Amino acid sequence: MNFVKLNSTDVPDSEYMSPVTLSDDWSRMARLIVLVCLASVGSVGNVFMISAVMIDDYLRKKGNTFVVNIALADFLVTGFVVPASAVVILAGIQDSLEVCRFQWFLAALCFLVSVLSIAAVAGENYLRLCCSAEANAKLTSGDTDLKALDLRET
Repeated sequence: MNFVKLNSTDVPDSEYMSPVTLSDDWSRMARLIVLVCLASVGSVGNVFMISAVMIDDYLRKKGNTFVVNIALADFLVTGFVVPASAVVILAGIQDSLEVCRFQWFLAALCFLVSVLSIAAVAGENYLRLCCSAEANAKLTSGDTDLKALDLRET
């Protein structure tokens, strides 16, 4: 029985499943159909989200720029990572270490953009709720001298 070394745990080849290209037990066509559906639905949803914020005046606020940023990061996943997985399946090179590293790089990059956007939303909400109106206005104006800024309530 062949084993793949993964995080110092032995996993038989028959039980190993790539999270990117799905299990080899599925037919190639079924995997492609699943990935194409995921990429299509995700891309269309993210385009709708970005378009809604860009078009509607009520949604066009400073706070929604982070939401658009998250939608762009998700669009990168559905626009690059998932189609790259489909190409890997079509080419039959899912065992290539270089391809695996490139796909994980793209996925990690998009994940970090999402996490940092969520952290920025949390930080903005904290400042808006916990700081004085003047401090919040100074922080969101663009040109801020953080040393001169008094964040305490006045």
